[in-house]
Amino acid sequence: MTLAAQMANDWQFIDGVEDVSLTPRNPAGAAVTGVKALRRVQQADEFALVGKTLGLEPNDMAWHLWASTLAGTTPKNGDTITDSGGIVWTIKSVANTTLGTRWRTLCRRQATA
Repeated sequence: MTLAAQMANDWQFIDGVEDVSLTPRNPAGAAVTGVKALRRVQQADEFALVGKTLGLEPNDMAWHLWASTLAGTTPKNGDTITDSGGIVWTIKSVANTTLGTRWRTLCRRQATA
């Protein structure tokens, strides 16, 4: 078994993982529910390096999504994540990380009415 295969479901061993939904920006795409995700606050040095380039704000959030729970869907800029509390986040940037087992997204919280 490869290291990537061993890491594919390591969300089971990490505190703070929550179930979220990923909704494609394309309205024809169906939402993927039960996605395992971990939210992380942006690091100050990361924000200083790429924040202005990507148009990020200090309160934007990094979400790590486990590829094994995405039902073959690839997150894209403009897709949304709905967290376990019903708050919706718009994906601004996506990167494949951790030997291809996770997607790291930088997201902005949508305004509530």
